[in-house]
Amino acid sequence: MKLDQFAVVFPNYPWLPPFKPFNGWGATGKPTQELAWYDDYNATKHDRESAFERATLCRVTDLDNLPEPDELAEEIIENLEAGLNSFREVLAGLNKVA
Repeated sequence: MKLDQFAVVFPNYPWLPPFKPFNGWGATGKPTQELAWYDDYNATKHDRESAFERATLCRVTDLDNLPEPDELAEEIIENLEAGLNSFREVLAGLNKVA
């Protein structure tokens, strides 16, 4: 298995980069600690009261490495404008048929 090549994408959130949950696994010889998401899961599983704040989607998806907010905003605006242009084309096509 080539787990280091496995990636999760979020099609409804195109501004999020692909997440590779097993990237870097096996590099240090401490497999349960090398993957931050698994270490957080394991800590929460064994000590829910003191480690519960580690059980978040941000921890799982490595959202700390997102682009800067202004870059994200620009990409979101571009996606929205492209969607609006598509709707305008559909509307123009419908007007020609009617």
